[in-house]
Amino acid sequence: AVRLPESWLEVLFQTVKIFVLGRVTTKAFKTLPGLGAAATDIVKEVTQPGYSSTLYSTPELLIMKWLTYHSAVAPEMPLGGPDPLGHEYLSSFDRQLRDGHVFARVLLSHCPFLAAVDPNDPPKTSAGEPEFGTSIDNLYPRPCSPAQSAANLGLVLGAMASIGLRFTAAAGMPEIVPSEVYEASS
Repeated sequence: AVRLPESWLEVLFQTVKIFVLGRVTTKAFKTLPGLGAAATDIVKEVTQPGYSSTLYSTPELLIMKWLTYHSAVAPEMPLGGPDPLGHEYLSSFDRQLRDGHVFARVLLSHCPFLAAVDPNDPPKTSAGEPEFGTSIDNLYPRPCSPAQSAANLGLVLGAMASIGLRFTAAAGMPEIVPSEVYEASS
């Protein structure tokens, strides 16, 4: 089978890695809002001798630390459970990000007004059970099926669109479908 589209996508990803990730520096990271003194601690940790990675560059490690930090400090989700990373660090850009929980918590840490579920009166099914998958702060709990993960990612993309962060592949292209995001990380 010819895999020409995947090859071009890989070239595109490498181009982004070179030109976009090059702008993620330790100096710029320290000035990011919402981190405070944690930014300096994260930069010290990532730049200390022996911390380097053979798989990820320093900018990629900083992004992973940024996601981990904001996932931990986000407000609790009424039915979604605690921090999906728990006490572990984000170690890759695929497995731990697949179900949308980390992205949802990062969005909620910056935009708590996106939370729609009243913790005292969460949505319920007709049987009186908690109903999941109704808003960004009420995702399907882990572990999720592929369909539930795609639904979670749909809620994340919807929340991003509601604050003006439409996510498309390129200008003039249709919006990305959540199942495409899930399948791309497989």
